[in-house]
Amino acid sequence: YRINTERVAEVGMKITETERFIINALLQGYGALNDLGRKTRVKIETLLKGHVDRILVTPEMYDKVLEKLSGYLKDDTGS
Repeated sequence: YRINTERVAEVGMKITETERFIINALLQGYGALNDLGRKTRVKIETLLKGHVDRILVTPEMYDKVLEKLSGYLKDDTGS
């Protein structure tokens, strides 16, 4: 997932580091929106509905990333 900061800026919202942390925790399954205070819950709900994009990584894409990382490691170690 990623927060679409361009879309957030277009509507004049600002996201604090704490709100980013809350969004990340919720997306990973920690806690629930109902655990938040009313004002924070409303803002986080708004951000989740309209400003958070899901990024899908296929197994092929994942393999390519690992392949690239492996190449960098080989270059650094000289092997």
